[in-house]
Amino acid sequence: MKTRKGIAKGFTLIELIVVLATLSVLLAIGIPGFMGYVARSKTSEALTNLNLMFKGSAAYYLQASAGSQGVGSGTAGHCIVGTTSLLPAVPTAAKQQANFLAVAEYKSLGFSISDPVYYGYRLVANGGTSACDMGASTTLYTFMAMGDLDGDSVFSRFELATGSDASNVLYHSVGMYIVNESE
Repeated sequence: MKTRKGIAKGFTLIELIVVLATLSVLLAIGIPGFMGYVARSKTSEALTNLNLMFKGSAAYYLQASAGSQGVGSGTAGHCIVGTTSLLPAVPTAAKQQANFLAVAEYKSLGFSISDPVYYGYRLVANGGTSACDMGASTTLYTFMAMGDLDGDSVFSRFELATGSDASNVLYHSVGMYIVNESE
């Protein structure tokens, strides 16, 4: 197309190639960063829910050790006994619905997630049936989350250990044990 002065308007092939090359470089840099951001946002689910499990267990432990024995099956005194199955049983790259209130231990803790989850959750009462008789500063529970965010059968695992102090108050470890955080 020519204007009144006879000069063509539009983009040259070189200009288009430069723009496409620039966009390609930006995408090559940006996509891995974005995928890492998405993986970290999915990982935050596990961290949040493990902390919710701890808060529920601390309230339950305090209430039961104070004498209000509102314990359900799978519990003894102020401790939950045994190990729950991973729920949902097989974590996948897609979110899954799980009914945590159908499991007595989670119900005792008041732990329920109504939204679908990426991770499977498990509660391990250390020491089996004698967990209620452990002394101060002993690990009582370990809360676990396992997930396969990218569907490659390599699982990420998060663990939060809890114990009781000399005042019989539940506390959790300073950090979490993490394996393959972003798998």
